[in-house]
Amino acid sequence: MILSAVCTGAVGGLKAKYLARRGLKVHCLIGMGVQARTLAAAIKEALPSLREIRGLSQGIGGVQGVKEIESLASVNTEFIGMPEKAVDGADVIVTATVADEPIVKEK
Repeated sequence: MILSAVCTGAVGGLKAKYLARRGLKVHCLIGMGVQARTLAAAIKEALPSLREIRGLSQGIGGVQGVKEIESLASVNTEFIGMPEKAVDGADVIVTATVADEPIVKEK
């Protein structure tokens, strides 16, 4: 499972490197599991201007996920409990969840 998460994170990092605009500062990460941790690390590597990660999780792993992501990505990481607040003002939004319904509702 760890190898799969690392591979998925690497692909996310490559997408960010080649598709995201330069100078991004705020990353919203929806989901805080193992896959989110490797995604955050890879995206930070691809986007060195990143200064903040906002983590959103519906499960119990959110607080632990924030600590691990902050350690792996070496960037300020904050757990936000409200989806709308987590995405507001984010430069890039990435999902790492198995949710089968929209998490952020259209206004």
